[in-house]
Amino acid sequence: MASVEEIRNAQRAKGPATILAIGTATPDHCVYQSDYADYYFRVTKSEHMTELKKKFNRICEKSMIKKRYIHLTEKMLEEHPNIGAYMAPSLNIRQEIITAEIPKLGKEAALKALKEWGQPKSKITHLVFCTTSGVEMPGADYKLANLLGLDNSVRRVMLYHQGCHAGGTVLRTAKDLAENNAGARVLVVCSEITVVTFRGPSEDALDSLVGQVLFGDGSAAVIVGSDPDISIERPLFQLISAAQTFIPNSQGAIAGNLREVGLTFHLWPSVPTLISENIEQCLTKAFDPLGISDWNSLFWIAHPGGPAILDAVEAKLNLEKKKLEATRHVLSEYGNMSSACVLFILDEMRKKSLKKENITTGEGLDWGVLFGFGPGLTIETVVLHSVATASMASVEEFRNAQRAKGPATILAIGTATPDHCVYQSDYADYYFRVTKSEHMTELKKKFNRICDKSMIKKRYIHLTEEMLEEHPNIGAYMAPSLNIRQEIIIAEVPKLGKEAALKALKEWGQPKSKITHLVFCTTSGVEMPGADYKLANLLGLETSVRRVMLYHQGCYAGGTVLRTAKDLAENNAGARVLVVCSEITVVTFRGPSEAALDSLVGQALFGDGSSAVIVGSDPDVSIERPLFQLVSAAQTFIPNSAGAIAGNLREVGLTFHLWPNVPTLISENIEKCLTQAFDPLGISDWNSLFWIAHPGGPAILDAVEAKLNLEKKKLEATRHVLSEYGNMSSACVLFILDEMRKKSLKGAKATTGEGLDWGVLFGFGPGLTIETVVLHSIPTITN
Repeated sequence: MASVEEIRNAQRAKGPATILAIGTATPDHCVYQSDYADYYFRVTKSEHMTELKKKFNRICEKSMIKKRYIHLTEKMLEEHPNIGAYMAPSLNIRQEIITAEIPKLGKEAALKALKEWGQPKSKITHLVFCTTSGVEMPGADYKLANLLGLDNSVRRVMLYHQGCHAGGTVLRTAKDLAENNAGARVLVVCSEITVVTFRGPSEDALDSLVGQVLFGDGSAAVIVGSDPDISIERPLFQLISAAQTFIPNSQGAIAGNLREVGLTFHLWPSVPTLISENIEQCLTKAFDPLGISDWNSLFWIAHPGGPAILDAVEAKLNLEKKKLEATRHVLSEYGNMSSACVLFILDEMRKKSLKKENITTGEGLDWGVLFGFGPGLTIETVVLHSVATASMASVEEFRNAQRAKGPATILAIGTATPDHCVYQSDYADYYFRVTKSEHMTELKKKFNRICDKSMIKKRYIHLTEEMLEEHPNIGAYMAPSLNIRQEIIIAEVPKLGKEAALKALKEWGQPKSKITHLVFCTTSGVEMPGADYKLANLLGLETSVRRVMLYHQGCYAGGTVLRTAKDLAENNAGARVLVVCSEITVVTFRGPSEAALDSLVGQALFGDGSSAVIVGSDPDVSIERPLFQLVSAAQTFIPNSAGAIAGNLREVGLTFHLWPNVPTLISENIEKCLTQAFDPLGISDWNSLFWIAHPGGPAILDAVEAKLNLEKKKLEATRHVLSEYGNMSSACVLFILDEMRKKSLKGAKATTGEGLDWGVLFGFGPGLTIETVVLHSIPTITN
């Protein structure tokens, strides 16, 4: 049997992550800035606002933009006039448009990148998809994987609602994926459509007017991999290091609020100053290890937030005018396409360098910098190396110093729930009373039977009867209520996450300043800056903590966060990753309906809770206590099951949809996942493993147990958590890990995995997606 160390060494790549291909795409509809004021005020029926139109025209003239491409047409606005109003309920139609179009536009860019790369798409092992336009479950990543015909084992990372800095975020994410997984080829796609933010003018919202002037639609794709085969692949840029920081006390500087009227945009006038006053500190931290302090010696890829930002940065750093030429060109030709912009600029730079016959892809220079600026106020800094011989410290030496040696290890676990507890035995009475549905006697009997079969004793929920009295639309079946749901959850989700995080930090026992990365996951609400940013501030983490915010993944995401943390911890020496899952069902709670039995099942199963783990490689056993090692992680989706588990965010909140055959779909596909994960270890006896399975519901657990002939005790920890807390979506599997290590310690077992060496963690959710994590237990330490 292979050892953990042997598996770990075989998993990782040798060289730095490298961009191997780039593709870009835009919608067909083009608008020219010179006459955009006339167009905009006409299509929004605002031509009577003559003074505001003059002001808008001046903003257009100063924007340095010649043209933009936008999906939204005059015909669509005629058909859906609420989109063109200033503040009219319109999220439903906006979501319907963008959840269909975002993956399609992403596909166009991806196909161009794949064509340039020239390799079979079956070689794509990972997909990172980013958009600030809409949310859905299963997500745009899942839809794109199907549109492209990628292998169903492609490992996906879906980044919703990050904002303009996310062009840097996706490269930082892809870097860790490519370098920590030998042979990985990561398809990165950013796709943005402004249907979600478009609205008519108002005298009271000049920051919204600025957004209408600046933003355009576009998609960009890159393929990233380490150790390229130069006989068939053409390296373009190497990703040497990646960092993220947020500027203190600037939470509202750039912000977006998703409500029933769509996504509203907010901008402080001081944003150019805030960025320019903090950018040199980012440069210094990034380039000190390379001995570089002349910023004019670099090639520049800077997110073009607007001309004022570029002018302020240029002046502050005394940059030569030519340094931001590629950036200004993309701003001029396309506008601000949010996350997609920096990849457009990379494409422009390599093409320009080739045209001018420069000796490197970076305008003849060796080293470069890529900046993303966005909500938080967050700055992403990526150090790039063009394809040429390094003239200073070698890339290989720098790369080797970056990475950890051993496998990622869970070092601490914390969990938390709201105070309000509901008991399943009388939940039907409670639920039908608080939703004013007691007249539906037959449906109540049916609901009571669902509760009886759920195997749940109690759950904890943030939503109280008093809150429902105050906000009755939440308790209705389908009433507009997203605004109040969002207001509640965007405040409470980080707070509940904080409770679990503090417990994990306390158990870990080390200063919180040692936390280098934060992975936050929730299916409850979306906002910019996100729950990750809010939690970092609530905990007082360093402003340089590198964050990954995973919105709207669903129940499988307890596996996703561990897969993500594994790559972060193993690919960054000394990294300590705080992982937090926080779920509050305010977003899904609604009254009963005869026509929606799947919704009723959700009301019977879901509970609120948060869980946190700290993950790191090479633990210092004198001060840290290892609990479980993360040996490998994979993801697959079951073909033709897109609607099996789904969630749609609309003006009524998040609606939940479930096929009756989900238990069968999971049980019929789970052994293939096990075989692929454990073949390298020579393990085929599933009863020799300890089990952490997401408790989607008793029917799923029963089906898996029967299909694999599992002993009853194998799912004891899973069934215990389901009984005591219900289905807490992404947080569940970390609760089960906590239960298992405590139970193992209490039972005086030899290891944290019930006395066994090897274990498996499963996440099941929208897609239908299955996450599979191979765990290795640690000998029990009783201190």
